[in-house]
Amino acid sequence: MSTVAPAIVIVPAKTADGAYYEAKWRESGGRQVKRRLGQAWMERDPRSGAWRKRRGRTPAGWLDPRTVHVAAAETVEEVEREKAEAAWAAALGELVTFWRVAEEWLTWKRDVKGAAPATLRDNRSLLCDPGQPHKRGRGVTRGRIMERFGDRPVAEITTREMSRFLSDLDAEGMPAPNVNKYRALLHAIFNYAMRPDTYGDQVTVNPVSGTDKRFQPPPAPLDHYERHEIEALVRVCERGSTERRSTTRAGR
Repeated sequence: MSTVAPAIVIVPAKTADGAYYEAKWRESGGRQVKRRLGQAWMERDPRSGAWRKRRGRTPAGWLDPRTVHVAAAETVEEVEREKAEAAWAAALGELVTFWRVAEEWLTWKRDVKGAAPATLRDNRSLLCDPGQPHKRGRGVTRGRIMERFGDRPVAEITTREMSRFLSDLDAEGMPAPNVNKYRALLHAIFNYAMRPDTYGDQVTVNPVSGTDKRFQPPPAPLDHYERHEIEALVRVCERGSTERRSTTRAGR
């Protein structure tokens, strides 16, 4: 943030009879910044030559000695915000984001591991960006993973964040097998990021490993026939076959 309040000055217009306001201030590093604020509803005093407010109400889009201070504060805030966004974008260009690792993992899984197309489609559906239109129907994708982690530097994502993400899926009412599906996918991506030939110098711990797998009831036991039941079925089948043959002969 700037350490010096902006100085507001009136600058005569170069091409028309009038003036505009300008704000000047110095940033914390000493660099001077200057921005035009807008047209000034001001005029020169014919006797003293000093600037004074024109008669009448200030029209929309013009500034006067009262409204110019608000405009100056908003301008300073906008410039500082633009600087912060530019710095963040530059940092993201140097840091490896989760989105980048996930895209590389999908490519590796397809080209190196030879994953089946159906598996890749399923993985892609969980890693899509939020708001993407569905191929069928009018709905859009939730993009839960990318919404939460897409722009984050992959090395900064913690186990606590992963645990909260999975808990949020629970809170949505998502069944345990589906939550575990998300967990397994994230675990595989971070395992890939930890490889020495990828980003192992940045990602040294898999943050998903410390999270809990959701409990899934075991599948119902398979019902099977006992030996005496099988023998009884064989006898019934044999008896039925004998009866059919007898009926066929009697019909002749």
